[in-house]
Amino acid sequence: MTPPTDRKPAQVWALLSLLLANLWPVAGVYLWGWSLTELLMLYWLESAVIGVFTVLRMITAHQEGQPLLAQVGVKMVTVPFFLFHYGLFWLVHGVFLVILFARDAIPAVNGLNTLLFLPINYSLSEAALFAWPLALMLLSHGVDFVSGYLVTGENRRSAPQRLMMQPYARVFVLHITIIVGAFLVLAAGQSRMVLLLFVMLKIVADVLAHMRGARRGSVSQVAAV
Repeated sequence: MTPPTDRKPAQVWALLSLLLANLWPVAGVYLWGWSLTELLMLYWLESAVIGVFTVLRMITAHQEGQPLLAQVGVKMVTVPFFLFHYGLFWLVHGVFLVILFARDAIPAVNGLNTLLFLPINYSLSEAALFAWPLALMLLSHGVDFVSGYLVTGENRRSAPQRLMMQPYARVFVLHITIIVGAFLVLAAGQSRMVLLLFVMLKIVADVLAHMRGARRGSVSQVAAV
């Protein structure tokens, strides 16, 4: 069995990249006057990034000692199921956000659009605004994937079935935090200071979720020894 790898450097790099990605919304509010709607939809897009890297984790998982054919068979079932289930969950949440917080910002709807595509259409209409922060989020989660999952060898101790369930807890808590914070912002007024406090609330939720994930990985690493 592969000896355990020290996870601390990976955790540090992942945390730094996470904080870096979260600094862009701070700049967006402070320098460019981002609105609550733009922040909410950016965080919704981040949920898609989490889903993408969950799929990559499932695909690259390779439990030592398990037959290769059996592992491929499991992935052929779990990956499509996750894409459908998580994708639907993500789209429904996006519709919920658009209806509640972006009703006036919804682009024109033609006959080819359905309710589920409203958040995607809105995001495409704001592609220039979301491009750089989304790229930083991809970089942040990519650093965590490489340094905290592949390099540490966690992919050799992870089952696709378990990986499939991991993002739900993080995304659910994050979504609840964001929605509650959004209603508080509406109640207090969308001043720059209130929006910055909202962004800080999201950063705290992100850091706590990252630390819980890091502890979970450390426990599974010790159990595998």
